[in-house]
Formats: sequence, C-alpha cells, structure tokens
Amino acid sequence: MRMTPLVVLLGSFIVVFSVVIGNVILPPQVFHPAPSPNARPYTALELEGRESYVRNGCVYCHSQDARPMDWGNGSGMASQPGDYAYDSPHLIGSERQGPDLSHEAGYHTDDWHWAHFEDPRYTRPQSFMPDFSYIQGRERVALIAYMQCLGGRDGVARAAQQARLKVNLIKYYQKGPAENIPYLQSTFPPGWVNKIPNPVPVTSGSVERGRVLYVAYCAGCHGEAGDGRGPAKPYLNPPPMDFTLVQASGASTQGGQPGYHYDYRKNEVSSISQGAIYYAVLYGIPGSAMPQFKGQLESEKIWDVGNYVGWAFMGWKLEPYTGRYEELTRRPWEHTWEIGQPRVARADAPVPNVGR
Repeated sequence: MRMTPLVVLLGSFIVVFSVVIGNVILPPQVFHPAPSPNARPYTALELEGRESYVRNGCVYCHSQDARPMDWGNGSGMASQPGDYAYDSPHLIGSERQGPDLSHEAGYHTDDWHWAHFEDPRYTRPQSFMPDFSYIQGRERVALIAYMQCLGGRDGVARAAQQARLKVNLIKYYQKGPAENIPYLQSTFPPGWVNKIPNPVPVTSGSVERGRVLYVAYCAGCHGEAGDGRGPAKPYLNPPPMDFTLVQASGASTQGGQPGYHYDYRKNEVSSISQGAIYYAVLYGIPGSAMPQFKGQLESEKIWDVGNYVGWAFMGWKLEPYTGRYEELTRRPWEHTWEIGQPRVARADAPVPNVGR
C-alpha cells in the first residue's frame, strides 16, 4: 500500500480509537468485580461529600490506590478491584501531590479534618494544599463524612473508635492538667512511660534538630510557644496540649522526681517522661487530633522532637555531650596515626606555621 497522507491520517485515527475503546470504553462495560469483604455502600451524606470531593478538584492531587509496594508504609492493605465496586466513576487518580487517601478514614479525627479544610497549614505547617475555608456548613460536614469512609469497613471502624475515645479525652481535659496528664499516660503501655530510656542525649544539637521538626510538624496545633495555642486550636476538642503546664522536675525526666505532683500556685504538673512523649508522637493519641507520625519521622527524629519540647517548654536542662567530638577536634599533630596504637602527643611533631 502506498503511504499517502490520507493513509497515514486514517491509520492514526484507527490506532487512537483502538486505544480509547480498549482502555476507556470497554472496561466499564465488561469489568464488574464483586464487592470485596472490606467494601461497603456509601450513605447519602457520604455521597454528598464525594460529589464535593470531585467538584473541588481533590482528585487532582490525591490518589485512592494503595499499590502493592505501598501497603507496608501504613496503608494497611493493597487495593483490590472489589474495593471500588460501589464507585461510579472511580476516583483512583493518577497524581500524588498529596498523600494517598485510599485508607484515610480514622487516621485523623473529624475536628482535625475541619481544621485542615479551614487551612491546611493549621495542621501541617508546610503543606502546599490550598485552603477550602469557603466550604462551610453541611457541605464540609459531608466532605468530612466522605473522608471518614475511605478505607471501607476497616476505615469506618477506625473512625468510630476515634469518636468513642474522644469522649473520655474531653472529660479528662476538662478536669485540668493534674488529672489529664496521668490519664493520658495511663493509656500508654507502662513500659514506655516508666522504663524506656532516651537513647538520644538532650544536647544542643538534638534540641536544634528537634526545633526544626517541631516547627514543620507541631507548631500549627501546639503553637510556637508550646502553649497549645496554635492556629488550629479553635477547631479542636480536646485542644492541643499546653506543654508549659507540664514541667519536668530536675535536669531530665529520668533523674527527676517520680510520680505526678500538682502545684496549685503555678498550675504545673511534673513530670512527663521522654518515653511517653516518644510514644505519643509515634502512635498519636487516638480520639484526639494528635496523629501518629510513625510513617513520617524516623526514630531519632522523634527523640529530637521530644528533647526540644522538654528543653524549650518543660524546663529540661541540656546534658553534657560525652561523644568523640572533643577527640575529633584536637589538632592532628598532637597524635600518632598508627592504627591500633594510643593517640599520644609526639615530641618530634612539626609545629604548624599558623601565619602561613
């Protein structure tokens, strides 16, 4: 066949339409998977929220597809075809400018979502997501209801558990810090509160690293001054913890006075252990807006954040550094360099010309 412009044009149309038919038109007509055990129909309110999700372009930045290589990073399970049995059209998405939302339900509380839609920087200070403060009233309630159903039956169960736990958290918050702090720590494994030593000393370096992380992840709720008065506070119940009311007794919590002691004159409680702070950052406080950070921060970074919180807001003192810094900063001509030999000053070591 002679290659003429008309033949090339017709051939191009055939290829394009074949791809469209095979990948866009046919699959919805012939592929109808049975609902997976985790799938569930949407309620009327959730369907309203789903429409708002599409209308406001959330699908452009958030996917809803936990790939097999993703599920070990906190997604719970890889997505199955039957998970989307009640979706029409599906909202799997192709972009991940923000986190994947396929299992979002129950990982944050309703009030966290409310603050997040008001301004994402309230809950994630470094977020580049635009604010959706114009979504108000029933529409925002519906959108949050949709967020709290993503993840199927497992996700809905997580969200319901958050709502149940919130009741006690609010009750003890209203009792004041003298009872609230012990109650919160009673929900943690005892070993974390009383026995876990801090492997990262409270040094100036650790505190500075923790400060950077605190500003990036924590200041939106707990405030720059650690007083729980971040911009998200008006939307959260119970409010974020005021660290300035939780004073550690002594140079560090491990050397401090055990137990809980309330000073009515200063309205302070001592003490909260480093292990308890680590556990709260790692796993969050279910029922509150405090989320888990185990999928975002490595272990040493969590200890650094705790060290900064303790030093900046709770009276912890810096600990002397006992590492090799002093050894490494000695002038090289003061040592011998034979492997395995003690590093002692050499009498014949050349004197450096400092003015050279």
